[in-house]
Amino acid sequence: MGNSSDEARFGWGSDFPEFKDTAATVIVSHLGRFLQNVSESQTLAWEDYVPKLQHEVDEVLQADSDASRYWAILEYELPMESRRPDCILLAKGAVLVLELKGK
Repeated sequence: MGNSSDEARFGWGSDFPEFKDTAATVIVSHLGRFLQNVSESQTLAWEDYVPKLQHEVDEVLQADSDASRYWAILEYELPMESRRPDCILLAKGAVLVLELKGK
């Protein structure tokens, strides 16, 4: 994960195996350091959805032999904007943008 001004800005980015195997607390910590000064409700949202995403990624890894090459990117900062999708999944040439709201 890079964070220089010439690189994409995101809180977490890894292939599916690393995303699945990394402790959710580590991922949430990375997200918090990336954004800084986040609200408690934002941290709670990450603590809720990161393990759920990890579970779904594990399901995909078990079902699709190509999935080890897929990527998960969390809190990607859109260029020239301040908006950030919650999650972007890169899989088989597809880009899936997820906004995770509530339960």
